[in-house]
Amino acid sequence: PYTTLFRSLQSKRITLLQQYESNPIVYGDGVQLQQVLINLFNNAIDAINENNSDVREILISIGNNESYAYLSIVDSGLGINPTAFESLFELYKTSKPSGLGVGLWLSKTIIERHQGNIAASNHERGGACFEIQIPLNERARIK
Repeated sequence: PYTTLFRSLQSKRITLLQQYESNPIVYGDGVQLQQVLINLFNNAIDAINENNSDVREILISIGNNESYAYLSIVDSGLGINPTAFESLFELYKTSKPSGLGVGLWLSKTIIERHQGNIAASNHERGGACFEIQIPLNERARIK
């Protein structure tokens, strides 16, 4: 899946910026967590393509504090319509003409099953920002 994702980024001339502050370890279902990342990246790619801006970037940041691993994905699209925040993670809610309204709902469900949180906002530079927090694996916690 990641190979397909990176090919998609290349073919659409989107730069992936990476900011890794640490390498946190979480306990969870790797396939499910991978699905969350694929959903968020695909949404970011779609948002950038709709924007048609010269700036075509996705920034992924990863780090942790004493209890949680955190990850954020920020795109250079137009951001989220403020009226959409209320129902953003609801099942069958979509802003895409061909969307099913399942991706963000599923992402939230998966993250909550991992005792984590997912939130969305508009980034100060423009574009959408999705932030995920998942508890660190007990053995990986900072003492």
